[in-house]
Amino acid sequence: QAGNPAIEPLVAVSSMVAFIHPPLLASYAASKAAVAAMADAVRLAMRAVGVTVGSVHPVIFRTPMIGDALSSPAAVELVKDFTGAFRTVELETVVDEIVRGIERRAKRTVIPRQHRATPLIPGVTQALIERLLFRPRTVARAIELGSEP
Repeated sequence: QAGNPAIEPLVAVSSMVAFIHPPLLASYAASKAAVAAMADAVRLAMRAVGVTVGSVHPVIFRTPMIGDALSSPAAVELVKDFTGAFRTVELETVVDEIVRGIERRAKRTVIPRQHRATPLIPGVTQALIERLLFRPRTVARAIELGSEP
């Protein structure tokens, strides 16, 4: 039975970067988009046996593992010191939303929730992000900063 609560759901952890592809993160963006596509394909294959499959797509959140990378001059230049559109989300929010998504057996869990439309219109979102937030001068400066020892 589809959605049988006795059958545990599968959840793949991706990122908002699956839908919005920032400069200087090509490999990361490709891997996260692949995770999202894999979850979609596995969902279709597994629904016949009642297994639900979801994917999780948080924006940036700070963890000890990525703290240094987020503090680099290149990262700060590229994402405006994590303010405005690049504001980070608290780890507790990410955990709470993942649990909520699992409980609801959601196909996609986007964190924060106000970005829910992003996966629905990735091409439009990408075009806006490129035009408004990743201007050539900003990207060039981030590359320059990232090249410094």
